[in-house]
Amino acid sequence: MENVNMPPDDERSLKEATQLMQVLKEMKEGLDKVKSKVKANDYPTADGMSFLEAKYLLLLSYC
Repeated sequence: MENVNMPPDDERSLKEATQLMQVLKEMKEGLDKVKSKVKANDYPTADGMSFLEAKYLLLLSYC
C-alpha cells in the first residue's frame, strides 16, 4: 500500500495499528500456548486458576 500524500496523523495511525496487530497476535499465541497446557493438564486447575496465575504463566512463555 502506497502512502501517497497521507497526512502525518494518518501515517502515524497506520504505523501504530500495524504494531498493535503484531502485539495482539503475539499475545494470542501466548494465550493459546497456556490454554493448550491447561487442557493437557500440565497446569492443574481443579481448584480453578486465578487471573494472576494465568498472567504469570503467559509472561513465562515469553522467556
